[in-house]
Amino acid sequence: PQPARLSRLNEPGELIVVDQVGLLAALYGAGDMAYVGGGFGRAGLHSVLEPAAWSAPVAFGPRWRESRDAHLLIDAGGASAVNAEDPEQASAQLAEIWARWLTETETRREIGRRARESIDRELGASDRTVDLIEGAVGQTGSGSRMHSTSPDQRGTTTPS
Repeated sequence: PQPARLSRLNEPGELIVVDQVGLLAALYGAGDMAYVGGGFGRAGLHSVLEPAAWSAPVAFGPRWRESRDAHLLIDAGGASAVNAEDPEQASAQLAEIWARWLTETETRREIGRRARESIDRELGASDRTVDLIEGAVGQTGSGSRMHSTSPDQRGTTTPS
């Protein structure tokens, strides 16, 4: 299928390139898989967790190693990275990844499930970190415990 830019879209198509800011998080739920940009340039990889939250398998470019979230998905088997820097080779690698995901429906769904499960395992990480810090503070004899605050109470804490 020929790609169509969302900004110029006159009618629905099979392959839509989203070229507008602020829409992707919701649009990932309508797709079967996702390519996340930023993996070829210096700016850094965009959010790989947004499509993963929709159980979409994720593909991205070779400059992903500084992204903790990309590591999370790769390690879980919920994503694939294009390793080539050369545009022609990168296009060929991405085409291979997508061809597999398009023709092997169960494989695509399994990779998407792994992506989502990797996020689910991370839920509650902030609470576990606070518990760890509170435990460490308690061992130092401080006797004071800190509690999470709502965004409108930033900068304030409530001692227990």
